[in-house]
Amino acid sequence: MQPAGKREFNLLVLSQGSSLLGTGMTRFALLIWAYQTEGTATALALLGFFTTVAYVIISPFAGVLVDRWDRRRVMLFSDLGAGLMTALVLVLFLSGRLQLWHLFLLQGVSGASEAFQEPAFSASVSLLVPKESYTRANAQLGLARSAARILAPAFAGVLLKVTGLQVVMLVDLFTLILALSTLLLIRIPAPPPSQEGQQ
Repeated sequence: MQPAGKREFNLLVLSQGSSLLGTGMTRFALLIWAYQTEGTATALALLGFFTTVAYVIISPFAGVLVDRWDRRRVMLFSDLGAGLMTALVLVLFLSGRLQLWHLFLLQGVSGASEAFQEPAFSASVSLLVPKESYTRANAQLGLARSAARILAPAFAGVLLKVTGLQVVMLVDLFTLILALSTLLLIRIPAPPPSQEGQQ
């Protein structure tokens, strides 16, 4: 099995990194909105709880399933699930009906989507780049994730101040479209079947 190519990997890292940035911006902006609406730290803690608990519960199963499923499709459906929740929250916000429990649902679905997306994304490295480039490829992955975590609150804070919550969510949806378009264009080869996997 020959690696599909570094170009595809670079496109994947760029698009998924952008999507992580958009998702991080929305999460931070919704935390601010929840605190301004409720005025309690409990609301913030519950938002974090729902994200983490969904991720922790689903991760062990997601990792096993990702090894058996098409990784590109897993990333497509994971990104799509998180994006649909963001679109739903945007509609609720614009209609003036957004409530805190909607955000709990959003964070839960986002955490579950992330539990599938992260291992599929990471496992694609060995299928897209040659073995001698694994170290560099993993460094690129780490840089993309870290940059998204660091920059998301700063960008979201500026956009919230200047434009409002709806623009932050629109940026998230734009980065999602970029990620989905890239996934539709590139090919991630399937790993060779193993005896353990078949069993």
